[in-house]
Amino acid sequence: MLPKLSIADSVAILRRRFPGALFCVTCARLIASTLASYAKSNLTPEQVETYVCGPCRQDVAEAARKPEGENNKAK
Repeated sequence: MLPKLSIADSVAILRRRFPGALFCVTCARLIASTLASYAKSNLTPEQVETYVCGPCRQDVAEAARKPEGENNKAK
């Protein structure tokens, strides 16, 4: 059985395997495997390097909206 990879390791593997690909740096989800797939999105190179997918952005937004004590109630 293979050991689990960290997100940083997964991102590094994706960068080597798919040069120019667009993927989420938070969850390592592959969004587009070629530059042509997202070329019309007008993303800068910096935005491509630090891209965060919609579900990850939504998770952050939901966590920010919840009161601090509410996160512990569910446990």
